[in-house]
Amino acid sequence: MSFYGDLTALRKDGVIAKDRVKAAQAACRGGIQIADLAALARFLDKKFPSGLGYFDASMSAGAFPSAIAAFKVSVYGGWSKIAQHGIYVVFGDHIIRRLQDAKESFATKEKYRDELAGAKQHYVNGLMYCVKEAHGEGLDVLALPCFPEPRSLLECAQEAVSCQRLAANLRAEKYAAPGGSGSHVKSYKSSLENLATTCRILSLVDPASTAKNAKVAEFLEKKASALLLSSDPEVLDACSKGLFISSQVDKTVKAERRAPTVASSLLPPPEVTSPERCVVCKTTAPSHWGYTCRCKCICEGCLVSDTLVECPMCGDYTEFVLAV
Repeated sequence: MSFYGDLTALRKDGVIAKDRVKAAQAACRGGIQIADLAALARFLDKKFPSGLGYFDASMSAGAFPSAIAAFKVSVYGGWSKIAQHGIYVVFGDHIIRRLQDAKESFATKEKYRDELAGAKQHYVNGLMYCVKEAHGEGLDVLALPCFPEPRSLLECAQEAVSCQRLAANLRAEKYAAPGGSGSHVKSYKSSLENLATTCRILSLVDPASTAKNAKVAEFLEKKASALLLSSDPEVLDACSKGLFISSQVDKTVKAERRAPTVASSLLPPPEVTSPERCVVCKTTAPSHWGYTCRCKCICEGCLVSDTLVECPMCGDYTEFVLAV
């Protein structure tokens, strides 16, 4: 039995039907007893320890994520709303850390990025609603087991926007790419919608920027609702097969793939980092910087052709453009 739909209801309406809660409790009966978020963090560390030398994909696909969804539904009414949403903060944070540990073990860059996008999405699905609930309770900070120390709601909301932007950028890689499919289009659309939601939640704790947040959220919602590949199966088929598309269609698709970067305008401007030499070849002065991270650290000769590049300085995923 799947409980993912109940999670959507909780996030949108704040309510889960009693019969669904009972069904989730029945599904969890006989499992490990988890009393609070700290216990959940300890359980995850024991079940999926560090130092394996590889990434245990069972934590992010299949039965275990379904069990986490059932567990979250089962504690509805027993745990605080913040703690309920905190389940996905702890879960997402754990997957992200294990991915970082095992990054070099992945056979392909694509597989790692797919896993990272999903992990960031789990994390944000918890964090942004923790912020919303904490704000509603009149709190100023969040204290969760995966945080070294309590964080302000503004910091948490900004982190949620940043992580969701990264997840959306990673999903954008497969939007209109050869080998892509309708499921990739849906994933990208969903990531844009979630990014819009994080922007609206940010406005709750950043009232000085409410108008700007709303403008960005509306832009993202509009983009998500009008994605070309959602409405034109012929273009989707052509992109999937790597066939010729017109220059206008190509321009539209590229603009759609860049949509998540608009959310960067809601975040504190990053400090520009500029070493004397390109961090790749270590010989030529850097000429390009990350569009979102602002690290000026790659020369033209070392610039790769990927739309999205992992910044060798800070690890953000961004386009690199000529510095001006």
